[in-house]
Amino acid sequence: RDAEFADALKAPDALDRLEGFARRYPEDNRADNALFEAGVRAERTGQFERAGKDFERAVREHPAGDVMADAMLQRAAIYERVRAERSGRVPASVAG
Repeated sequence: RDAEFADALKAPDALDRLEGFARRYPEDNRADNALFEAGVRAERTGQFERAGKDFERAVREHPAGDVMADAMLQRAAIYERVRAERSGRVPASVAG
């Protein structure tokens, strides 16, 4: 699993591989980290709904995980952004 996780972080298809790692090994102590990292990468590439789902899974499936608090904050920020985009306004955090 160590090599699989490390490879997933470096892979061109990292999003799919990180999500897959968390799905295959939900009991692994890196499953929450895999979901969090997938969320960060999805957000960076503009896949905000996917990012929100990854952060949500990290919170829901790994409530005692070491990234839970960060995932909650990221999830809230993503949901606000998606809601703002759907309503046609730009969130203050994005307006700069």
